[in-house]
Amino acid sequence: MTNRSVIAVSIFILVAALFFALTLLAQSDESTNRQKTNAMPSEGASPGNQTQALRESAADVPKPDRHESAFSRPEDRGEDLSKLETKEIVRRLSTSEDTVEQRKAAKVLGDRAIKGTLRLEDAEQETLREYIHSQIALTASTQGEGREEAVSQIQRLWRLAAPSLIDSLGHENPTVQEAAIKNLCMMRNEQLVKDIITRVKTSDDSAFQYGAVFALGMMREKRKPLVPDRVILDDQRSKALADKVITPFLIRLQAANPDPKMQKIITNAREFLASPLDTTPKRVTEPLPNGEIKPTSSPSQISPSTAQPMSSVSQPRATTELRSWQPLHILIGVGAAIAVTLALVMRIYGRY
Repeated sequence: MTNRSVIAVSIFILVAALFFALTLLAQSDESTNRQKTNAMPSEGASPGNQTQALRESAADVPKPDRHESAFSRPEDRGEDLSKLETKEIVRRLSTSEDTVEQRKAAKVLGDRAIKGTLRLEDAEQETLREYIHSQIALTASTQGEGREEAVSQIQRLWRLAAPSLIDSLGHENPTVQEAAIKNLCMMRNEQLVKDIITRVKTSDDSAFQYGAVFALGMMREKRKPLVPDRVILDDQRSKALADKVITPFLIRLQAANPDPKMQKIITNAREFLASPLDTTPKRVTEPLPNGEIKPTSSPSQISPSTAQPMSSVSQPRATTELRSWQPLHILIGVGAAIAVTLALVMRIYGRY
């Protein structure tokens, strides 16, 4: 082989090594970006015909703080609605096509209701009731974005949505029923619990009674709302509420109602009150040998309609992709290729 041929081969080896290194680095960056994207929580989208408006406004919505949902925080964009009259806020909530404005309107109304400063006329109550019913219906949307946005709006409105959520405890759609139970258990206080008990006593609808009793059993469940500033009754006060109001009612109901299905639901409810579930987000730990990270599991729930386990609370499954080629390995390989090339060239010219 001539000197020129050896030089050409050496240069080819060097170029190939550099190309190979750049390709591996690009793949590594792409894999990292894909993992970051997959690890992000699912974000809510506006319901119905406002889905497109949500997507168009996404670029205008300020970025959330760490660990905070982009669809749940107080919005900084646009007009401050907190100074507007209630009538105008209700109007904007029910008619606006701006997703962020709807969120802000719901948050202001919910905040005022919590503070006890909200005053609604009959027409405003009806408008608000219709809007809440539409959001409850969207909790069964086939699109995850629509479901999360609807749940977030319900939590912004907070206990303003409680009467409609109680109505939905006997809903024929188990997804709507489950959403009603989960949101009511976060809104719990003594008045809400007594309202549910009153409805159980006065209702002839067995499906409603099953769902309502099941909801009573979840009133110590530990959850985290999607919306900031929505505070759940702590465990100590929740236990006091269960001991004072819920458990005595369940004991009386169990003695008076011979329905086998109701008996089983009451038994489960009392067990849940004694050992409440914790469905708050868990820290991901326990790395596995294959590089995956095992999330802390959440206990399954029991469906009030079937007395069988509900779908467990989904947990994000974080994975760490094992790569046989790390950046350090790539640099070593490129360095070796350069060294071999230089050695060949220097040997040809008698400088080795």
